[in-house]
Order: sequence, then structure tokens, then C-alpha cells
Amino acid sequence: MARVRALCQRVAEDKKLVNRFAVVEVEEEGTHTDVVFETTELQPLWRLLQDTLYKDEKIGSDLSKASIAVCEGTDGWNDYLLLYHYDLSLELDNL
Repeated sequence: MARVRALCQRVAEDKKLVNRFAVVEVEEEGTHTDVVFETTELQPLWRLLQDTLYKDEKIGSDLSKASIAVCEGTDGWNDYLLLYHYDLSLELDNL
């Protein structure tokens, strides 16, 4: 998880793409970590996250097998987009 955090922190330093960044440990239905980026530049940020995280030679493969990526809209989970899911049989949303 240390490498994920470090890579996400590097992405978050781009203030043209990232308005707010947080890492949140969640203990619902098991423990997981939410990495939260707030942006008005969704497509460029998503491309950067894909290139930085999912294509990383050290963690990309494992992250791909154990993560989801969602974009919450202004109404939270009521209007989210599923951008990536470890279960490749699920239909993803397009930006």
C-alpha cells in the first residue's frame, strides 16, 4: 500500500488536475482503503491514474486484481460511474 500512496501523492501534486486529495481507511464489510481525488478535469485525471497506477510495473498487476475505480457525481453514489473493476465481466461506464 505504501507504493500506491506514494504514486497517488505524486498525482495529487498536479494542482491543475487535483483540487483535493485524501486517503481514507474504511472499516465497512472488511477493511479497505479509499483514495479520493476531487477534480474538474475528470478525463485527464483518469488517464493519468491509469498510467500511473494500473500500468506501474511493481503494483499494476496486483492493483488490477484487487481494486475498483469509481467517479462519484454530485449526488454521491446515486450517480456514480464505474471506471474500473477487478471483475472484468462487469460493464464499465465511459467518460
